[in-house]
Amino acid sequence: MTNNTDHLTEAAEFIPDTPSSSTVVPKSPRYVGRITLGVALIFVGVVITLSLFLPGQRILFLIQLLPLILVALGVEVLVSSARHKDRPVKVGFGLTLLSLLLIAGSVCSAMVPVLWENYGPPYQNARNAREQALEDDIYAVLDRSLLDRVSVSASPEGFLDNPTAIAYIDLMGDYTDEAAFAETVAPMVQALSGMGLENLSFRASNTTDTWSLELVRALIQSDTAPEELAPRVRHERFYLNEYGSMVSTEAEAYDEMVEQGLLVSADGLKQARQEGWNEGYQQGVSDLREEQEPNDSANLS
Repeated sequence: MTNNTDHLTEAAEFIPDTPSSSTVVPKSPRYVGRITLGVALIFVGVVITLSLFLPGQRILFLIQLLPLILVALGVEVLVSSARHKDRPVKVGFGLTLLSLLLIAGSVCSAMVPVLWENYGPPYQNARNAREQALEDDIYAVLDRSLLDRVSVSASPEGFLDNPTAIAYIDLMGDYTDEAAFAETVAPMVQALSGMGLENLSFRASNTTDTWSLELVRALIQSDTAPEELAPRVRHERFYLNEYGSMVSTEAEAYDEMVEQGLLVSADGLKQARQEGWNEGYQQGVSDLREEQEPNDSANLS
């Protein structure tokens, strides 16, 4: 009896422990999204198929419905969580990636109408037409003999709540001072006051000076006298820097540099250019005569 008891005790030591009835075994998670993935594939396939037969605007509307796939995924997650409360719900990696792509696609599809409206062919055509019409109107009301070039930058009407228009006008002729430039510009501003321009820019330049005037809508639409415009005129003068490049600065600063002997005056620069041109012209004529004299002598012989 003693030996049998000992054998039973030794055998019991090799019996593995079994879980008790109170131990809870965790259940494997339930992956959701297969239904949504199937719906997404069907939807994308239908859109691609319809794109072969329907105009682009209808396809754009279908693409804008992509966020509904995200709604379907959320519904599937909620339903699965309610039906299987004892099992955790997880979304697979592939479906997570698809969801991110759908979110990006939804954002892009929401931006497509904005981009189409602001940069599409209808917008650009309307913009070009309005700019050309404004340029024609400016040439029609101003003296063409005073104009060097006119350009307009405008947004088309009907696309934006507040369409803008900016006109850039380059003038011909030389001006002695700010008052002379303002005297020429003032009647032009009055003639353009009814065109709805947001900004108006005048500019004139020669070999030594540049004159410019920038006006906003309030000044364009008001009856501003030349005396009121003259203080707003910007006068700059050209000179050569130490690198031999042509630059410009305010006329007052330019005069101070001339007085300090830092540079040659604009009039002196203009005269030097004229003398250099004359010298080059005369030298060219002399060289041409020297080339022609041997030929004339050969013809006479």
